[in-house]
Amino acid sequence: MSTISAQGAGSQALYQANQQLNKSAQQIARQPLAQQSLPETSESGTATSQSLNTSLIELAEEKIYALSGVKVIQSADEMLGALIDVSA
Repeated sequence: MSTISAQGAGSQALYQANQQLNKSAQQIARQPLAQQSLPETSESGTATSQSLNTSLIELAEEKIYALSGVKVIQSADEMLGALIDVSA
Protein backbone atom coordinates (compact mmCIF):
# COMPACT_ATOMS: atom_id res chain seq x y z
CA MET A 1 0.00 0.00 0.00
CA SER A 2 2.85 2.42 0.70
CA THR A 3 3.99 2.19 -2.94
CA ILE A 4 0.59 3.29 -4.18
CA SER A 5 0.55 6.26 -1.83
CA ALA A 6 4.11 7.17 -2.85
CA GLN A 7 3.07 7.15 -6.50
CA GLY A 8 0.02 9.21 -5.61
CA ALA A 9 2.16 11.71 -3.74
CA GLY A 10 4.54 11.98 -6.68
CA SER A 11 1.67 12.45 -9.09
CA GLN A 12 0.14 15.10 -6.85
CA ALA A 13 3.47 16.94 -6.69
CA LEU A 14 3.69 16.91 -10.49
CA TYR A 15 0.12 18.15 -10.83
CA GLN A 16 0.63 21.01 -8.37
CA ALA A 17 3.94 21.96 -9.98
CA ASN A 18 2.27 22.03 -13.39
CA GLN A 19 -0.51 24.28 -12.10
CA GLN A 20 1.97 26.70 -10.55
CA LEU A 21 4.20 26.63 -13.65
CA ASN A 22 1.23 27.62 -15.78
CA LYS A 23 0.31 30.41 -13.36
CA SER A 24 3.85 31.83 -13.33
CA ALA A 25 4.15 31.54 -17.11
CA GLN A 26 0.89 33.46 -17.55
CA GLN A 27 2.11 36.19 -15.21
CA ILE A 28 5.32 36.50 -17.23
CA ALA A 29 3.38 36.56 -20.50
CA ARG A 30 1.19 39.41 -19.21
CA GLN A 31 4.20 41.66 -18.62
CA PRO A 32 4.48 44.41 -21.23
CA LEU A 33 7.24 43.54 -23.68
CA ALA A 34 9.05 46.86 -23.22
CA GLN A 35 9.19 46.33 -19.47
CA GLN A 36 10.53 42.80 -19.86
CA SER A 37 13.55 43.88 -21.85
CA LEU A 38 14.35 47.38 -20.54
CA PRO A 39 15.16 48.16 -16.91
CA GLU A 40 12.91 50.84 -15.44
CA THR A 41 13.86 53.37 -12.80
CA SER A 42 10.38 54.53 -11.82
CA GLU A 43 8.42 52.99 -8.96
CA SER A 44 5.98 51.30 -11.34
CA GLY A 45 8.90 49.86 -13.28
CA THR A 46 10.40 48.53 -10.07
CA ALA A 47 7.11 46.85 -9.18
CA THR A 48 6.93 45.30 -12.65
CA SER A 49 10.52 44.17 -12.39
CA GLN A 50 9.88 42.63 -8.97
CA SER A 51 6.78 40.90 -10.30
CA LEU A 52 8.75 39.48 -13.20
CA ASN A 53 11.56 38.40 -10.90
CA THR A 54 9.10 36.76 -8.53
CA SER A 55 7.49 34.85 -11.39
CA LEU A 56 10.88 33.68 -12.66
CA ILE A 57 11.87 32.51 -9.18
CA GLU A 58 8.56 30.65 -8.87
CA LEU A 59 9.28 28.93 -12.19
CA ALA A 60 12.60 27.69 -10.85
CA GLU A 61 10.99 26.54 -7.59
CA GLU A 62 8.26 24.64 -9.40
CA LYS A 63 10.81 22.95 -11.65
CA ILE A 64 12.52 21.60 -8.53
CA TYR A 65 9.15 20.58 -7.09
CA ALA A 66 8.23 18.74 -10.30
CA LEU A 67 11.59 16.96 -10.38
CA SER A 68 11.12 15.83 -6.79
CA GLY A 69 7.71 14.40 -7.74
CA VAL A 70 9.35 12.50 -10.60
CA LYS A 71 11.98 11.11 -8.21
CA VAL A 72 9.27 9.93 -5.81
CA ILE A 73 7.48 8.13 -8.63
CA GLN A 74 10.73 6.59 -9.89
CA SER A 75 11.66 5.39 -6.39
CA ALA A 76 8.22 3.86 -5.86
CA ASP A 77 8.46 2.13 -9.25
CA GLU A 78 11.92 0.75 -8.44
CA MET A 79 10.72 -0.44 -5.04
CA LEU A 80 7.73 -2.19 -6.59
CA GLY A 81 10.00 -3.80 -9.19
CA ALA A 82 12.31 -5.05 -6.46
CA LEU A 83 9.37 -6.50 -4.53
CA ILE A 84 8.16 -8.30 -7.64
CA ASP A 85 11.67 -9.68 -8.28
CA VAL A 86 11.96 -10.92 -4.69
CA SER A 87 8.59 -12.66 -4.75
CA ALA A 88 9.21 -14.30 -8.16
